[in-house]
Amino acid sequence: MYLTRLEILGFKSFAQKVVLKFNDGLTAIVGPNGCGKSNIVDAIRWVLGEQRPSVLRCERMENLIFGGTSTRKPLSLAEVSLYLENNKNILPTEYSEVKITRRLTRSGESEYLLNNQPVRLMDIVNLFADTGMGADAYSVIELKMVEQILNENPEERRRLFEEAAGIKKYKSRRRAALRKLDTTHQELNRLNDIIAEVQKKVNSLSRQVGKARRYHQFKQALSEKQLQLYRVKLRSLEEALVPLNAEYDEVSHVRDRLNAEIHNDESKLAAQQTRAVDLEQAFRRIANQLYQQEEAIRNLRGDIQLLKQRRESLEERVAEHRQEVAAHRERQKKQQQERAELIEQQKRLEADAKRAERNYHQAVEQQNEAEAAYQKLREQHQAYVQRHLNQLQAAEEVRETYRVYQARLQELLQRLARKAEANQRLEEQRRELEQGLGKAEADLAALVKDEEIYRRELEQVNRSQEANAVQAQALRDELNRIQGELETARSRQEFLANLIRQHQGFSESVQYVLSHRDRFPGLLDTLANLIDCPEQVRPALERLLGEKVGTLVVRSVNDARQVLAAVKEAKKGSVSVVPLELVPREDLPDHGFPGSVQPLLAQVNGPPELKPLLARLLAGACLVEHLEQALSLRQQFPQATFLTASGHVLFPWGEITVGRFGGDIPIIGRGKALEQASRAVDALSEKLNGLNDQLEQLAREQRALHEKRAHFQQYLAEVEKQKHQAEKKRDQQLFEKTRLDELLEEGRLELADWENQKAELERQLQELSPRVEQFDLALNRYQAEEQEHQQKLRALEDELKQRREQVQQCQLKMLNLSAREKELRQQLHFLDKSEQESAAAIARRETEIEQMCRQIEQLNQEIADKEATLEQTLRVRDGVEKEKNAVEKDFQELKSQIQLFEQEVKKKQRLLNQARERLQQLALQRREYQVRIDSIREQIREQFGQDAVTSPADLDETLSEQQLQEEIEALQKKLASLGEVNPLAIREHEEEKKRLEFLQEQQADVLEAEKRLLETIRKLNKTARSQFLETFNQINENFKRVFHEFFDAGSAELYLEEGKDPLEASVEIAVTMKGKKLRSLSLLSAGEKTLTAISMLFAIYLVKPSPFCILDEVDAPLDDVNIGRFLRALKAFSKDTQFILVTHNKKTMEATETLYGVTMEEPGVSKIVSVRVN
Repeated sequence: MYLTRLEILGFKSFAQKVVLKFNDGLTAIVGPNGCGKSNIVDAIRWVLGEQRPSVLRCERMENLIFGGTSTRKPLSLAEVSLYLENNKNILPTEYSEVKITRRLTRSGESEYLLNNQPVRLMDIVNLFADTGMGADAYSVIELKMVEQILNENPEERRRLFEEAAGIKKYKSRRRAALRKLDTTHQELNRLNDIIAEVQKKVNSLSRQVGKARRYHQFKQALSEKQLQLYRVKLRSLEEALVPLNAEYDEVSHVRDRLNAEIHNDESKLAAQQTRAVDLEQAFRRIANQLYQQEEAIRNLRGDIQLLKQRRESLEERVAEHRQEVAAHRERQKKQQQERAELIEQQKRLEADAKRAERNYHQAVEQQNEAEAAYQKLREQHQAYVQRHLNQLQAAEEVRETYRVYQARLQELLQRLARKAEANQRLEEQRRELEQGLGKAEADLAALVKDEEIYRRELEQVNRSQEANAVQAQALRDELNRIQGELETARSRQEFLANLIRQHQGFSESVQYVLSHRDRFPGLLDTLANLIDCPEQVRPALERLLGEKVGTLVVRSVNDARQVLAAVKEAKKGSVSVVPLELVPREDLPDHGFPGSVQPLLAQVNGPPELKPLLARLLAGACLVEHLEQALSLRQQFPQATFLTASGHVLFPWGEITVGRFGGDIPIIGRGKALEQASRAVDALSEKLNGLNDQLEQLAREQRALHEKRAHFQQYLAEVEKQKHQAEKKRDQQLFEKTRLDELLEEGRLELADWENQKAELERQLQELSPRVEQFDLALNRYQAEEQEHQQKLRALEDELKQRREQVQQCQLKMLNLSAREKELRQQLHFLDKSEQESAAAIARRETEIEQMCRQIEQLNQEIADKEATLEQTLRVRDGVEKEKNAVEKDFQELKSQIQLFEQEVKKKQRLLNQARERLQQLALQRREYQVRIDSIREQIREQFGQDAVTSPADLDETLSEQQLQEEIEALQKKLASLGEVNPLAIREHEEEKKRLEFLQEQQADVLEAEKRLLETIRKLNKTARSQFLETFNQINENFKRVFHEFFDAGSAELYLEEGKDPLEASVEIAVTMKGKKLRSLSLLSAGEKTLTAISMLFAIYLVKPSPFCILDEVDAPLDDVNIGRFLRALKAFSKDTQFILVTHNKKTMEATETLYGVTMEEPGVSKIVSVRVN
């Protein structure tokens, strides 16, 4: 598997689409600084899913899109496509060729495609996961990453090792499992708290159920009695409403008659109004015609003005087009001159290209001669080396074995020391953990005790809140009852006030006089308003006095004349007036009634000046108990009038009447009744305020309890939080203790194994020591002879290097000349196209000038036609205006006639309004009864949820309101004796019990989920730890071998931070150079750092090679000797890995099979030139 192709469009400096084809082996990308070489590396990172702008060397992603130059416009899109040959099925996809595409627009929209199919970023990341080819994997190495790999912060190194070990997916799953575990703990704590609360609530409700059942029985009986009481009241009110309905129907008949007359008059009026409408429509039609003529005149004038403007605009455009044609002709001349200059430059470039080609062939010949001489001497040297090769090879093998054993022994001693220290630290940590664990258990027990205390306090507050809620509900019930009574009292108060204010119940003439009483200073009032009597006497007294209750009482005869004259003048009908000066003052004879009979006059109160009049009006009238007594006394007192307490009146002529005069509307004593109603309203309002005060006090207490409950809940939540933290801390310490025990056991086993290895290495070193000394003597002799041959080879090698550099310079010069020649051809093509465009523009503008001249002539003709039409329209408008004035005069005359007829209709309308006022008075009285009926029905609906049905079958005729009220009070006392009751206890108990069972099932499910998550985390840790350690050990062995190949006498080792979990421990590097002690990596030279990082990178590749590797100028710090070692290593690894190198080093360029040159002939725009090197 390898990278086959890269396509770039609009990415950074690549304004045009470029295509780079890659073969296996080594490919180099070269070019001067700033030409865009590293932009190719950034493009590969970007298409692989890199999201960090800083890594891509920009501030934000939009900066990746080509931003334009002085000669090129910015692009709106950046797109990079990467082609991979998936012949080994390393990528988890069914495609043999994989194409990854990423697009970015300036609007910020980003798009990923896999083989031209839209995918998500997560799909791309998962595709390259654990393959070594991701955006942040070890497939792309820059020079700055060398420093990051070797810096003091080992996180960058650890990331490479995790990628090679393929444990990223395990760590990702473990993080997800830990997040779920934390959520599970929180959910479990929440469920425990809720279950405890619900369990306490269930226990509390169990005690309240019995009392609640008795409460519901009493409450049901009370509701039935209250419903019966409401129905008895409802029947009484509906019977009183019958006479009012009869009078209402009679007045309605009068109103309908007047309505019919007015309707007839209005029909006649409508005929005249129809004619007026016709005249008005004619007037509007003529006015509309006038408006249309005016509008036509305005339109014609506007059209003329618009045509003139269009003519001026066309004339201006003709002048502009002629100027544009002249400019195009001038541009053609300049383009012809530029063409001649470019042709001359093209000829010069062709001559330079021929000279460069001759120089290139000459340099190649010289290079071949130098290579032949070098090869001849090299063959002689190889023949000499072959003679000593076997001996030196054996010596080197013995020496290498001896060094390896020494290094291993030294390494083993260091490991033993570190492991002993690590085990000691682990033992100390374990002892500290055991101490901390004991303290954590003690803290947890104390928190559990505090939690129980707070829960008891919270339960006490809850009980107090429940008691307050029951008491508040009782007060609210009483408050609702008082509010109902208050509404009824206020309705009666308002009703009586309206009666007094509107003088209802009196004739129209009396209402007129009372409404204008300021005109009659001698008027006292009506007889009904001047007298008063007890409530039980009032109906009979009103029936006795009859229409006399509306008699006006004045002081003198003159006052009476004034009143009579005013009523007659106002045409308000008949009126009765009593001047007090005409009433006789002498006492009337006593009728001699028995002691059990009380004269009516004694029960009637009034002003002192009214007593003579009352004496004569009530003469011979007396009060008896019942009608039978009145009939019995009539035999003895035939001239007397008898009144009973039930409202019966027995007149001397034998007539018997019953009921109130004028219906249920009170006439006598309205003022006193209003005072009583006002006192009742005040008393009920005061009682209502008292209940509100009690409710407010309960609310304050409830708020205080709520605040107290909130405080306890807050304390409890804090304690639970501390308890959760303590449990979590204890669990963490238990987990850490288990982990330490495992690490200690592993450490003991490793110590025993290393001790055995140490003994074996010491034995082998003793056996190899004599043989090493013999080989060292032979090696000294060989090195002296070898040095002489090497000097000669280096001289020839330097000469060959110069010849190769000359050939490469000639190649680059030929490439630059070829690119310049191609650019000249493009410029000539652009000039040809520009000249054609100028010629086409001239022809187009000349045609447009000719067309616009014809349009100007047409506009002149249209203007003349419009002006003629305007003159004719002005004459038509003057005729229409005269016709409009004549129609307007006729309309005004008809309108005056209609106004006179409307006055007649208004007179009848006033009579109709009087009938309607009486209907309103009757409706008001009916509404008072209906309001009281509706109020009772609404109370029934609110309390019992059913309509008020007052049929005989629904009522017990034997029960009075008083009896029902007594039974209700008895039931209320029984309810009060129960004390505080939770009426919802039964239903709440069932609901809370079901809720408790549901919560307990949830708790069991959460505990099982916690167990499964802990097992999953343990398995993931075990698998990832084993896989990581196995990979780490392999990389460590490879690192030692590769490092030794770069540094003959040096050694290196990778080790994990002691005392930490391998999955979290940092990766450390220990390096020893020839003749130097172990020192900090920061003190290494740039070249040593680079080779060390490359050694570790190649060690990783030996374990898990990446299909391709991009090295961005990592060879910059290396000298020629190290470059040779670096290139030999690259060629060795190129069998399995494809290498792409961004470099300035000439030796590196020589070693590659394919060479891409990046140039920037046009400022800000990168171009690609490719060369296949054999």
